Amino acid sequence: MLLKKFFTINNLNTKKNRQYLVFAILALFSWWLMFFTFSYQDHQFVIRSRLWSDFAAHIPLIRSFSLGNNFPPEYPQFANEPIRYHFLFYLLVGMLEKIGLNLAVSLNLLSAIGLFVLLVMIYLISQLLADSKKIKPQSTIVIGLLAVMLFLFNSSLTFVDYFQKNGFSFTSIINIMHLDQFINFGPWNGDSISAFWNWNIYTNQRHLAFSIGVGLLIIWPLVKAVFDQTYTKTTNKLSWLLIAIGLMALPFLNLAVYMMVIIFIVLWLGLNPRLLKKFSLGYGLATLCSLLSFYYYWALGGNILQWQVGFLAQEKTWLGIIYYWWRNLGLYVVLWPVIFLKSNWNQKKWLLIFSFYFVLANLFQLSTDMINNHKLINFFQIGFSMLLAAKLGEVWTQSIFKKILVLLLLVPLTLSGVMDALAIMRDRPLTLTDAIYQPMGSWIVQETDPQSVFITTAYLYNPVSFTGRKTYLDYGYFDWSMGYQTQGRRDNLKTIFALEQNQSDWCDLLTQEKIDYILISPGKGDLEFDAHHSWLVRTWRPVYQSMDGYLIFSINQICSPELQPL
Repeated sequence: MLLKKFFTINNLNTKKNRQYLVFAILALFSWWLMFFTFSYQDHQFVIRSRLWSDFAAHIPLIRSFSLGNNFPPEYPQFANEPIRYHFLFYLLVGMLEKIGLNLAVSLNLLSAIGLFVLLVMIYLISQLLADSKKIKPQSTIVIGLLAVMLFLFNSSLTFVDYFQKNGFSFTSIINIMHLDQFINFGPWNGDSISAFWNWNIYTNQRHLAFSIGVGLLIIWPLVKAVFDQTYTKTTNKLSWLLIAIGLMALPFLNLAVYMMVIIFIVLWLGLNPRLLKKFSLGYGLATLCSLLSFYYYWALGGNILQWQVGFLAQEKTWLGIIYYWWRNLGLYVVLWPVIFLKSNWNQKKWLLIFSFYFVLANLFQLSTDMINNHKLINFFQIGFSMLLAAKLGEVWTQSIFKKILVLLLLVPLTLSGVMDALAIMRDRPLTLTDAIYQPMGSWIVQETDPQSVFITTAYLYNPVSFTGRKTYLDYGYFDWSMGYQTQGRRDNLKTIFALEQNQSDWCDLLTQEKIDYILISPGKGDLEFDAHHSWLVRTWRPVYQSMDGYLIFSINQICSPELQPL
């Protein structure tokens, strides 16, 4: 009866109830997207193919907290060094698994909450940005929906590539519904349009939406104080406490988002000096508290800052960079100066700050891998899409003709994003057996210390990665992108798996590197040589051998003076 009453026409005609309905839809979408791309059935992970690489890093990190003993935190695929990755989101997921939820439910629950918060903040802030003198109150929901739509469906020129390849016809338009591959997936397939502007970035990097959502919540009072002329409330002590906690958590959730939020606070207060009296003390104290969290990463020295023009543009000339962003941002490039000229001063200030993130991403490399600058672009796109939605909403209210114009403009603004979304929705599922329910994984969980460190001869999704134990090395990219020095360890593998060996020297090396076990996979594995021919395998009996050919050797057993080789 309550649901029936809520969904009556009269109730839906009230702004508050329509807004609740929008929130319900956003929550259902967030839940669906995360569970669609990753789930758990019959001791198997069901994972969409586009998530395969990133989740080879996420699952070991989660399990290091739920099944291992990862305190103080280390990166589980580069053991014995402090973690340089923002780990808090995956720590929370691990704690949920530890109390009884399966890994997929734990991850999807927090991922859906994060995406939902982000979508709600985009919806609400875009309504604030609109000029209240130019819109009707009933149009604010339209603005919020436009902002969510622009965020979910990116404005690149992917649709142009599609029609260039397939022709523009009724058949090619219908065939859009059958897309099961991304048309553009740069830089990995050589395309100039990058893969960071669609749902894929949020389904892969599950912490990203959560982090940006928290960031927008932190700056919400500042935005509301400028754009909402009726807002006179004083931020209470609980709100300041939550802002401080949010800022202290952000470096551990996503360091880039933390920096962008701090930049926004500083620039927004600078551009709106009347806010200083009310907000500077609270945000200043919260920022000071957060510097302890920031210092953790600063002290590790994992991040770099160097001059690097053009982000991922193939040609670093002015024309090459402009062409790259024309391909990647589509009509945003054309509308950018138009929106700026048509904006009031407060809207201009908003656009200037978010444009600063874009400029920063195109002038500096902020980490080992230039690709990681995409977070700055994602944040710019979010800020720009909110203001664009506000300006389109102002146009929407003027006449029927203007409404039609807005709807027509939405086609080139969102069609590429729709194509990308369809490719994700039709992405093939892959199944991956959870090793902890296999004899090998079960043995590792039951018989080894949760802090144990393994050398493995295969990297992605090996049995150790599911058990919460740490590994000496990964396949290369994860460790390198975080700034770890991996070459010395790779050189050590040649010694560890040499054909002939001095046992004393060998044990000294393994002890020095704090290795507890060696796992040798069936076949050659991922090494440049076959570890099955090594002195280790020929001389020593494994402490455990599985039916399918996995071998585990205990360093303690081999290096114990009481034990002798076979």
